[in-house]
Amino acid sequence: MKRSIILIALFLLHIVSFAQSNSRPSIAVADIDANEIYFANPQQTLSDLVRMEINQMNSYELLDRYDMAFLAKRDSIKIGGCFSKICLIEIGKQLKVDKILTGSIMTIGNSINVSFRVLDVQTEKIEKSHSIEFLKLHTELKAMIHI
Repeated sequence: MKRSIILIALFLLHIVSFAQSNSRPSIAVADIDANEIYFANPQQTLSDLVRMEINQMNSYELLDRYDMAFLAKRDSIKIGGCFSKICLIEIGKQLKVDKILTGSIMTIGNSINVSFRVLDVQTEKIEKSHSIEFLKLHTELKAMIHI
């Protein structure tokens, strides 16, 4: 399991390592699709964990969840439940960020598949995407996205 944790940490490190050193691009973390994971509010819980990890890396100017909530309310932006590329790009444009990160965590048999995507809002392209599989140990979910 420790090997799996190290692999996911390296993956997340790789995703955010392409940030420019002299000017940090802005990024928003959208919901993480995790309906099969058993938290009270899995999308918000996992998105918050991902935000904490990105914030610790200091590679991006992170739009935190409170700013996202404020902008969503002020500008009538529907943020929750957006997982498609088209929807994510639209939200990224409305939030005026350079990048938007989303992902999914799903159970498949006795394993959990963790997948993340970083989309470039301006080019409307998926900039980075990666998936990794773990043994189905829900108690280790936080470690799966730890950097």
